[in-house]
Amino acid sequence: MSIRLKPGRPTVATWMRALRATPRSATGSDFVRKVGQTLTVRFLQVASAFVGTVATARFLGPDARGDYFLVVTLTLVIVQFANLGLQSSNTYYVAGDRRLLAPLVANSAWVSLAVGGGGAVAAVTVLRASHLVTMADPSLLWFAIALAPAILFFALATNLLVGTLQVTLFNVVEAVSNIGVALALVGAGLAAFRAPGFLAMSASAVLLVVLVRQGGGRLRFRMDVFAGGFRYAAKSYVVTALGFLVLRSNVFVLHHYYGARELGFYSVAAQVGDAIALLPASVALILFPRLVQSATARWQSTVRSAIVVAAILVVICGVAAIAAEPFTRLAFGTAYIPAAAVLR
Repeated sequence: MSIRLKPGRPTVATWMRALRATPRSATGSDFVRKVGQTLTVRFLQVASAFVGTVATARFLGPDARGDYFLVVTLTLVIVQFANLGLQSSNTYYVAGDRRLLAPLVANSAWVSLAVGGGGAVAAVTVLRASHLVTMADPSLLWFAIALAPAILFFALATNLLVGTLQVTLFNVVEAVSNIGVALALVGAGLAAFRAPGFLAMSASAVLLVVLVRQGGGRLRFRMDVFAGGFRYAAKSYVVTALGFLVLRSNVFVLHHYYGARELGFYSVAAQVGDAIALLPASVALILFPRLVQSATARWQSTVRSAIVVAAILVVICGVAAIAAEPFTRLAFGTAYIPAAAVLR
């Protein structure tokens, strides 16, 4: 079956077909339920990330923790640039037309392998050849090549789950993967790099199988679908990628001028900040496909959600500022007390 894709603008008729095919999904209490479910999983993700952060901090110490965080950040920067905006366009297009699931899955897999893997190889090669990054064990940079394609596909695939309104499955996948990584970090101790990488690739492989079966399609790259998705997301992709680079480039600057130890302090504060940011990210994740499928009150829904989330964040940030030093001492030990000032 041939599907004509109009870049950036699924038709009203397409939206209406999707709405008729979606039981009870788009309004009111169901939206609140899904946001609540997602936030519960996000809090579980925060707890899992906290366990992983404490484990790596305690096992590795500030210096090795700084090198670990550098590699993780490098991987995330690669993923951010390699996603080509397909995270948002995947959700947008599959929410408008479920028939696009199969080609979107295929394109996501090929982009993850080619752009994610290729980008990682290029980035690590440049860093190793230029000696821009000095580490106790520079070979750890190659770990990014194994992780980048897996993390990229996981991100693209979970957005497809949200776009098809399989929020419960999305939350189960997120919960299992985060708990698995946390347990792997604790169990791996000083060898923490290997286990999470294996789990990331395993989770991505399971998602690929599930989505291919749902889409009933083959893993054949569709240029028309890819071009439409890229055109739709191009502006937001550039803004988001550059914004992410601004927020994360300080990791490389800090490591270059002050070394792994100072970066180790910063990494603890940064990951607490990332945990706080999960609240608005969770609300936005569930709100986006709902806005795509709703022809009315989009702006009002967005503003109302933003006000509620902002009010909650003010309280959370206030508590975090007050509790920063005792929390850091208790969770990470006295060696990490300088991280409290960075967190504030």
